Amino acid sequence: MQGLKRTYQRAAGLLVATLIAVTGCATVPDTERRQVLLLSPQDEVRLGLEAFDQVRDELDLIESGPEKERVERIGERIVAAASNRLRDRGFDSLEWEFHVVEDDQVNAFVLPAGKIVFYTGLLDLAADDDEVAAVMGHEVAHVVARHAGERISQNVLIQMGLGAAAVALSDPQSPRGQATMAALGLGAQVGVQLPFSRIHEAEADEIGLFMMAEAGYDPRAAVSFWDRMDEMAGDRPPTFLSTHPGPEQRRDKLESLMPRALAIYEQQS
Repeated sequence: MQGLKRTYQRAAGLLVATLIAVTGCATVPDTERRQVLLLSPQDEVRLGLEAFDQVRDELDLIESGPEKERVERIGERIVAAASNRLRDRGFDSLEWEFHVVEDDQVNAFVLPAGKIVFYTGLLDLAADDDEVAAVMGHEVAHVVARHAGERISQNVLIQMGLGAAAVALSDPQSPRGQATMAALGLGAQVGVQLPFSRIHEAEADEIGLFMMAEAGYDPRAAVSFWDRMDEMAGDRPPTFLSTHPGPEQRRDKLESLMPRALAIYEQQS
């Protein structure tokens, strides 16, 4: 057991060293968090375009009508508010598109190429334009914060670290070696990937809250909308195994940011 423990510690140390060696390449707007980015903005856009081309035909897109016009109107205002942040991050020439899918899912997503998709189920749940703007701000914030590029960079580094750990093991294909690699893989998921997912979601909430306020939407709608989403969510995994912060954490964070967001909103009125 001592030998396995020492091997695990040595392999884990290699993984951590690999991650630390390239930490702090960029800073996220508003939150000032340091992040690792191995991709250029152009790389992220290219990958986002490729991903959208793959999923476009699978989506029942609404090409015209009041729902699409509503999403486009709100999206354009949020993007205008985000323009300085986007330019600072190298996204000054994104061709934004706002799409609506005929589907009862309460969902929305964004790709780093500026392709945003709202499902009609989410639009039906939102009480007003302010609540739609809360979600739109959250999605645009993922692009501003370059979360897609950071996740890809993170995965590359984890694979590098696991590869280094495999070299450190005398026989990575042995039962003991496989057990060690499996433990490292789980440690990377629970200790690195999931926490970053929660950080990204909380960060998108924060940046999105300020951008919706700058765009002239009432930031208090973010709390009311996420509360309603929480009521619909039902059972969820423990917070430490979830990609999103817990509802209480989310509400507390938004409430703590609300005075600043309301001050911005009142300036726009």
